[in-house]
Amino acid sequence: MQHNPIEPALSQLVEPAMHEPTADLRRIGGIIRRCLPLALAIGALFAVLAAIFVSVVKPQYQADVQILLDLQSNRLLTGSQSGESSQPSNLDDYVATQIAVVQSDLVARRVAKVLNLSVDPDTSNLVMDRASEKVDRLSNVTSTEIASMEVDPAVLNAIRAGLNVHQVEKSQVIEISIRQTDPAVAQAMAETFGRAYIDDQLSARYETTRNAGAWLEKRIETLREQSLQANSEVETYRAANNLVSTNGRLVSDQKLQQLNDQLTTARTAITRSAAKVSIVEGAVEAGDVETVIRAIATSADIPETAPIRSLRQDYLQATDRQRQMQPQAEGNSEQMVALQSEINRLSGLILDEARRILDGYRNDLRAAESEAASIEKLTNTATSQAQTDSSTLVTLRSLEQRSASYNALYQEYLARYQEAVQQQTLSFPEARVISRAEMPERAVFPNKKIIMALAIILGVGVGGAIGVARETFDETFRSRRDIDKYDLNFLGYVEETSALTKLFRKGGLAGASSLLGPAAQKLRNNKALSMMRMAFDIHLGTRGKVIGFVSLAPSSSRSALALAYAEKEALAGRRVLLLDADAHDPFLTAAIAPATTVSFIDILRGTKTIEQAVTPLDNKIHFLPLSQDVAFNDTLTNAASSLIKACRANYDIVVVDLPPAAPVSAARALAPSFDAFVCCVEWGTTQQQLLTSVLGASPVFRSKFIGVVITDVNTKKLASYDAATGDTTSWLGRFAKAQA
Repeated sequence: MQHNPIEPALSQLVEPAMHEPTADLRRIGGIIRRCLPLALAIGALFAVLAAIFVSVVKPQYQADVQILLDLQSNRLLTGSQSGESSQPSNLDDYVATQIAVVQSDLVARRVAKVLNLSVDPDTSNLVMDRASEKVDRLSNVTSTEIASMEVDPAVLNAIRAGLNVHQVEKSQVIEISIRQTDPAVAQAMAETFGRAYIDDQLSARYETTRNAGAWLEKRIETLREQSLQANSEVETYRAANNLVSTNGRLVSDQKLQQLNDQLTTARTAITRSAAKVSIVEGAVEAGDVETVIRAIATSADIPETAPIRSLRQDYLQATDRQRQMQPQAEGNSEQMVALQSEINRLSGLILDEARRILDGYRNDLRAAESEAASIEKLTNTATSQAQTDSSTLVTLRSLEQRSASYNALYQEYLARYQEAVQQQTLSFPEARVISRAEMPERAVFPNKKIIMALAIILGVGVGGAIGVARETFDETFRSRRDIDKYDLNFLGYVEETSALTKLFRKGGLAGASSLLGPAAQKLRNNKALSMMRMAFDIHLGTRGKVIGFVSLAPSSSRSALALAYAEKEALAGRRVLLLDADAHDPFLTAAIAPATTVSFIDILRGTKTIEQAVTPLDNKIHFLPLSQDVAFNDTLTNAASSLIKACRANYDIVVVDLPPAAPVSAARALAPSFDAFVCCVEWGTTQQQLLTSVLGASPVFRSKFIGVVITDVNTKKLASYDAATGDTTSWLGRFAKAQA
């Protein structure tokens, strides 16, 4: 890319403004200023619509009544103790269920019947027949009867439309709100809804207990008959099978139990006797006196006066003396021999006595075995009899269980029946009204102040949203910021040229030696032209400059700006050639020389010379028109380049009004023959993507861009996009100082 020598100087001037701390705040403020009129306009529109709505809609009045769900009121009926809780497991679900009951069709039907409500066919509002006699209560009317009553569906729909039921915070209180156009109807409906809900509870409880009592009565009669029949079958079966029982047990079972106990005792005695015989018999056969003595010492069957106990005592004393004398006496002393002879004699006596005791133990063992055999025989006989009775007893137990089941059911249903009779005769609702409905004095809808405020806020919000969306999706050129992001020099703003455009289209400049009128004078004095002149002088020098004015779309403002710049250079004493090269829409030719038949194409074709083709506008400006039937091709493009070179030698400045630039266009084809280009974009019309495509198509084309001018600017709105628009003079002064 070629280096643009004007960019360093311009960047020194532009950079401080780009990094101002308040730049974003200014931009936000500008967006707010631009969106504010639209937001206020839409807010005013919404306010008007709200006012119309408030004046047309009918006011509605609201009456409220509160009901406490008193779950403690039925403790007398339910039989719960003071310490027991009758609260439901989930209070929120219970309250939600009761709210659904209030909103049900049955309660609405009760209200409609009590108040004799009807619907006005003209206004579709509920009307209460105050002249007719109203029904006081419908608590004794069952739900089936209420559902079968004829009620106008339109009345039920109107009742539900004005009904609102909700829970008061987290309490057990529900609030019923009624909205109607008639305050008296609202009050009457609110009070009646509270009573109708309680009546519906009483009716439902009465109907439930009545139906339950009737069913229980039939069921109790059936159970009583079944219980009596089951008891009779038990007694008949017992008598038929001779099943005698005491204390709830059969005699055969009791006898078998006693024999089993006796048999266990006899077998225990046999075991004990056998153990004694075994111990004593072993000791006697072995001649072990010590074992016999230990057995006697531990036996409780041998009395203390028995001879063996005295022999045991004498034996123990003799052995004790022997142990004492043995260390002192000699082994064959007479005392030791006599003592040993005594011990032997006592041992023989003890063994003889032990044999006699053993005979007694054996007799006891045989007696125990005989007794056990006799008991076992009796037990086998009793067991056989018990087994016979048990097979019969199974059927008896089944009959007894069946009889007990019928008796238990009979008692349970009898208790329930008594409870149902009590609840039917003494029934309390689980709710009570805790606030009465008052006559509403003020309408709750529409609330004029709130509706108007919301309408204005909503309207301003919608307008602001539309404005922000418009700003967000606006991709046109609005301010210097849009030029800076392309790294191009911003040359200034040009106001609307609608007056000059009209002159162009009408041929109002034909034959004129200069631009006429205050609009043209204002355009010549525009600061953007001074900026262009200074930039061209610094970049290109003072003689032989070829400057092209291009736009991104057909634009008469570009042609007017090219003409104004040419005249400004001519007034500065320079020889200027103004060339109209816009074959698509030759505004300059149509405005200055609409009747000419000569154009610079004739020069390119060789049929005319430059002096013959130009049209003098004054002493220093020559205008070279263009026929509207010209279309550029490769040959004309090459010839135009040669013509521009020839004009460069004869004039100080050659100003060319080029057709709209595009990636493929005459402006890009002629770019090598030009020294610089000025791009004109229309404020709020030209899309930024057009400039992006043009700059990206050719680096050579971009390198010759001196800068961009924003034309057709709405000066009243420009301040909201660029707050620094009034500082152009000082900016140019700083630019000149920087170049010096």
